[in-house]
Amino acid sequence: MRFTRMIGGGARVMLLLTAMAIAAPVAFAAELSREEYRARVEPICKANTEANRRIFKGAKAEVRAGELKRASKHFTRAADALDKTIVQLKAVPRPTADEARLARWIGYLEAESSLLARIGRALAREDKAKAQVHSVRLNRNSNLANNSVLGFAFEYCRIDPSRFV
Repeated sequence: MRFTRMIGGGARVMLLLTAMAIAAPVAFAAELSREEYRARVEPICKANTEANRRIFKGAKAEVRAGELKRASKHFTRAADALDKTIVQLKAVPRPTADEARLARWIGYLEAESSLLARIGRALAREDKAKAQVHSVRLNRNSNLANNSVLGFAFEYCRIDPSRFV
């Protein structure tokens, strides 16, 4: 009885090793390069960039005119749009070699969304000074995000803080 149990256990181990040997090449075949990753995420970022052009239209003039509550809505909408974009970006498989770098980039994008929302809330309270503080932080965060993924040569996924007023 013992002998059969040992053979059964050994057969299970062999079956598991065989399955892993078959699955390993499939996992490596699915590996993305930086170029393939960029090709998948650029259309997502392009859609967000175009949405931001529409969202921020007139925001600068409203801030200059002192219509801060009206201007706040632009930032709130942009934060919501960026949140949706981040969800889409997270769904794209990442190159294994750049996993940590892209996770850091996504973290910067999440901070970007948070800062946009904070600017919106500050403007809604008509606290222009606090909005400016958050705007400076937004600019710094944008630079950190861009620097973290320089090797990808993004066009639309590169954050341009000037589009945020």
